[in-house]
Amino acid sequence: MIFPKFSPALLLLHMDHALQQFLRTPMRQLMVQFKMPDWLIQKVNLWPLQGLISLLLVVDLLFLALGILFPASSVVTIASDCLFFAVSGLLIFDIISTFCRTARSPLNYFKNFWNWLDLLSLVMLLALPFYRYAIFLRFGRVLRAAGPGRVRSMVKSVQLARELWQRLWVSQQLQAREALWELMARSANDGLWEWKPKTGEFMLSPRWRELRGFQPTARAVSRERWGQLIHGADRDRVLAEFERYLAGETPFFQVEYRGQQRDGSYRWFNCRALALRDRHGRATVVLGADTDISALKASQAETAQHLETLQKIFDRIPLVLALCDGDGRIEFVNRTFEQLLGPATDAPAPADTDITAPLNTNGHLQTNTPTNPHGDHGDHSDAAPQRWEQIFQNPRDRPEHWPQGTWHGRRVLSRSGDYLNTLWTTVTLSDGRNIVLGEDITARRQAEEQLAAERELAQVTLQSIGDAVMVLDEQRRIQGLNPVAERTLGWSQEEARGKGIEELLQLFDADGATAEPLNVRAIARKGGLSGRYRLVSRQGHQCITDLSCAPLRDHAGGVAGQVLVLRDVTEAHYLEQELMWQATHDVLTGLLNRQGFDAQLRGAIATVRQTGIPQALACLSLDWFAIVDTTCGHDASTRLMERLGSFLKQQFPTTATIGRLYTDEFGILLPERDFTKAAALLEACRKKLAEERFYWHGAIYTLSASIGLVPIERNSSTLEVILGAADAACQAARREGPGHLKACQADDSQILRWQTEQQWIARINSALAEDRFCLYTQSIAPLGGPGSPPISEVLLRMIDEVGQEVSPGKFMPAAERYNLMPEIDRWVIDAFFAAVESRGMDLPERIYTINLSGSSLNSNRFFAFLKERITNSHFPKHRLCFEVTETTAIANLGRSARFMEEIRALGCSFALDDFGSGMSSLMYLKSLPVDYLKIDGSFVRDIDINPVDRTMVESCHRIAHAMGLKTIAEFVERETVLEALSAMGIDYAQGFAVSRMDRLTVPLKDP
Repeated sequence: MIFPKFSPALLLLHMDHALQQFLRTPMRQLMVQFKMPDWLIQKVNLWPLQGLISLLLVVDLLFLALGILFPASSVVTIASDCLFFAVSGLLIFDIISTFCRTARSPLNYFKNFWNWLDLLSLVMLLALPFYRYAIFLRFGRVLRAAGPGRVRSMVKSVQLARELWQRLWVSQQLQAREALWELMARSANDGLWEWKPKTGEFMLSPRWRELRGFQPTARAVSRERWGQLIHGADRDRVLAEFERYLAGETPFFQVEYRGQQRDGSYRWFNCRALALRDRHGRATVVLGADTDISALKASQAETAQHLETLQKIFDRIPLVLALCDGDGRIEFVNRTFEQLLGPATDAPAPADTDITAPLNTNGHLQTNTPTNPHGDHGDHSDAAPQRWEQIFQNPRDRPEHWPQGTWHGRRVLSRSGDYLNTLWTTVTLSDGRNIVLGEDITARRQAEEQLAAERELAQVTLQSIGDAVMVLDEQRRIQGLNPVAERTLGWSQEEARGKGIEELLQLFDADGATAEPLNVRAIARKGGLSGRYRLVSRQGHQCITDLSCAPLRDHAGGVAGQVLVLRDVTEAHYLEQELMWQATHDVLTGLLNRQGFDAQLRGAIATVRQTGIPQALACLSLDWFAIVDTTCGHDASTRLMERLGSFLKQQFPTTATIGRLYTDEFGILLPERDFTKAAALLEACRKKLAEERFYWHGAIYTLSASIGLVPIERNSSTLEVILGAADAACQAARREGPGHLKACQADDSQILRWQTEQQWIARINSALAEDRFCLYTQSIAPLGGPGSPPISEVLLRMIDEVGQEVSPGKFMPAAERYNLMPEIDRWVIDAFFAAVESRGMDLPERIYTINLSGSSLNSNRFFAFLKERITNSHFPKHRLCFEVTETTAIANLGRSARFMEEIRALGCSFALDDFGSGMSSLMYLKSLPVDYLKIDGSFVRDIDINPVDRTMVESCHRIAHAMGLKTIAEFVERETVLEALSAMGIDYAQGFAVSRMDRLTVPLKDP
């Protein structure tokens, strides 16, 4: 009885050792070959071994008991024998294999305790059948003694108990399985599903439906409905992969797809499934799980975006960048590396690229191989070798030999085959990899060489130029001087280096306005150091210099210092001063000329407008200057002007501004607040001048001057207006007689008249610009019979701003006074030719007379203009006649005569207007080449009632006929006058008694 008790224990001990030896290696290799999970392989040494041994022990005892209860049962006997032979064979296999391993030394086999245990266990197993058979015989005899009926009842009871126990065990197993399934379904975050091919229904777990947003009530759906919940772009792929797995073409089903939610949106899921198959390989049940990987996909997309951003950043870095492993092989390079040195590997880049993969050696995303069911991406150990040796031909120059944290210069071979000058450094990461950074300094090295050459050239240039050059740093300390600067400042470069600019530059105002030196540092801080100064050197030498300042900028554009250039312009400065003095002063008198006086007057007007303090302006004109100049000559008039200039300087205070405006006119600007005091000062000057005498070659001349005085107030107009007012006041004083003073206020009639003329000037200019003039014609009737051709005089009218006609008597005086007549005459000529050429043959056959002013006769430009217009016009030249007044022609007799002769040479004729109104008319008449003589209307108007006028008209007519001229009588306004003229034999008559005016042209622009 003791043996059976110890036999299971001994068997257990033996089986534990034997199975461990068997399962540790073959079973593990088998599981690895079938690619079982690692956790299952690790569990092989633990509970499966003890469980199997315990199961064998329980089965052995069970069959032992069954053999006792049912000795005649063949099933029990066969099972017991099978177990016996299995264990015996296992022991025999273990003994033989162990003995074979120790065959070289058989005695070693018996030195191991476990080997003795194997032999003992084999002996017991061999003896066990005989012992068990004896037990069976003994119990059989007992049962036979009990009787057949009792035995049958006992057997039935045992069979019923066995069936009940089996059902109970099966029920417990089912409940445990259901509980485990329920626990897994509730605790796992995955959505579980089960598909039965026979029914075609999908059993969905509540969690699966929650992930999709559905109610967790209904559980079963059709396969079609399951497929409809897959995104259309993924549906065919998922269903095809599922069919391939059901057909056994793939060992595992795992796909990623987008699943539709209840609200119509889509989320990413990872679906895994495993099928239970029958002996024919057909799937009976398919169990699956869906994992929500939307967050993973978003993370992958974000990671891909970050990788792309890093890729762009790395590609835009101007440095060469490479990532190497611990062995120095290149894993990643940026675009600068490839552009400069070429690809780091010869391996071709695969086609499909995974956005979640790391970067490959080409600097782009690494390409993955197809994924197996266990997520292995394959072995990439056969990648092409990296080639630092192609970049650094010398092995000592390669990154693995570089010290950390320092830059090293290396010559490398570029992609184009040229050698480059580069700087390299390495940074070691925590995982043992290295980041290699390189910079191409070839251009920098060339720039440095070029800069060195330019610096040497600049030094040579600084040594050779004739200007003083000073180089300053940011704090305006001296950094360098050229030899000219050393001589100019009196400092050597060694002595001046590091000193402040204020210690070397002793600057003063160039014009000597201030005796104190300027604050050079304060002026330089404000940025206004450039200019002209008087420089005093260290030894006390003075010179006038033009100082220019230019900033020195660094590579970032910031100010790194300054360069000062001093040019000695002493001679040029004094020459400029002299030229400026001559440009603004009258050389003869030493007073201001017109340009300088105008500048002072503008400043005074601006000051008055700002302060409101009035000033006074006087215009002084010397009487009898023309007599001195004519009788005594130019030398006498020059000496007289010099004396008058000295006299005026003595008579007025230094605050007064005196200038020579014209030949014998002077302007005096008095900064007097009281207009009465200014007038008194000028009156004293006038009286003092009247006491002066001018002696020239024994002749004595009395000096006198006409003076006009006007105020300068805040509401005064422009410089021209104020000067014109002063000139008008001076003319008014001259009309009162020599040696008078005329002080005019703002409301004086002379000033008002002058202001009116200024207004007319503006209106005339506006009318000329806008073509607001028109021409009329007035017939001049012949009185001598049908042989005389008719004549028409062309008359001018101005159209004002409101469309009214303005007679010439209103605007002509202002135009003549301010030299606007040439422009008006030019307009008349153009308008007349345009009118007659446009009308063509419609004009009657007559002579047209056009008035010309004295300014036009004295203008070479107008003469050229008139000659060109006459020549280019198709109008008959013999029908043109030009009128000039007697006073205008006599004022410049020679020039007027030449003008008339050249125009008459073209075929035109001339008429002398207003004959008899001037002085010495008969004396100058024979010198003028005229064809018609127009007797002044003041004599013609009353010849019917005034015998004197009649006699004068008769005298003019006889003189004209004696000279071969035809006479024209003006202002014929009565029939009696016309009859008297006919009786005298006058050739032509003009006036309202003869004809009215007719419009020849209209304004080209309406007002």
